[in-house]
Amino acid sequence: MNIEIVQILNTLPDFIRIIDGSLRIVWINAKYEEFLAKDRNDIIGKNSLDVIATGFKCPDEEVFLRKVLEEKQVESRDISVKGKDTTHYYQILYTPYTDKSGEAGIVEHFRNISELIHTRIALEEQLLKSRGVLGKTVNSLVRAFETRDPYTAGHQQRVSQLCRQIAQTMRPQDRKWIEGLRVAAQLHDIGKICVPAEILANPRKLKNEEFELIKMHAETGYTILKDIDFHFDFSVEGAILQHHERLDGMGYPGGLSGESVMLEARILAVADVVEAMAYHRPYRAAIGIEAALDEIRSCAGVKYDRDVVDICCSLFLNNKFQFNHFKS
Repeated sequence: MNIEIVQILNTLPDFIRIIDGSLRIVWINAKYEEFLAKDRNDIIGKNSLDVIATGFKCPDEEVFLRKVLEEKQVESRDISVKGKDTTHYYQILYTPYTDKSGEAGIVEHFRNISELIHTRIALEEQLLKSRGVLGKTVNSLVRAFETRDPYTAGHQQRVSQLCRQIAQTMRPQDRKWIEGLRVAAQLHDIGKICVPAEILANPRKLKNEEFELIKMHAETGYTILKDIDFHFDFSVEGAILQHHERLDGMGYPGGLSGESVMLEARILAVADVVEAMAYHRPYRAAIGIEAALDEIRSCAGVKYDRDVVDICCSLFLNNKFQFNHFKS
């Protein structure tokens, strides 16, 4: 091997060894020699399967190496090795090569990624704690709001239940997105905290100016939440701002239409309408689930997203979902 290349490889902090087509060790760098605590002269020429540290060898090591030689494809695997006080993590890269004489072999590159993995684990733990705090904060906000409006107590939770089920049906593997939609639904009417309680609990039909005041809740909710980093893959506050928009452009506050209405808001819209019709309101008795499903079906593709409507109806008609009842 070229002496300059050898010098460079010996300065690397990673472990490097080269094996031939018979899986014999051809060369190791200084760091690998130091790690094994053996003289390289006692290692060179030996079967690589016999000279590997505990924890680095996988059960099908020989099959794996011969596959790399045969297919001539770069492969990698991550391993964890338990130490005395901590766990060490390594990424191993297997690069096949052919020398000048046509002999095949593999360059094995063992990279210690423990610091990276430990940092990631610490960040994930911190994120879990932050989400726990966020969850408690969300629940406190919901409870504070619902003490002002006994008629819609539980509304946001029920909408959240339905949104979560629709989301799970649409993207069952996307847990982060599902959780984000659940949180958005829990807070979608938080902007009504700016509406006088006597209007919210009014048993008669609202006057135009009263309804205009209630319509402000989407923008108010957005304003309340826009500075919170929810760490989800979509804008929670954006979905709340748009949950009364309709595909035909006849919604509020922006009169958005079609694809300009974000998917999360379209899901919220369907769940919100179904729950609102299914339960009692100060100005009317409950209309019921059947009528609610008829409503969204009749407006599918016009006001409401057709795919969301189909999923929602299927959940109820196939008995895959029912609302849980919350104490008013």
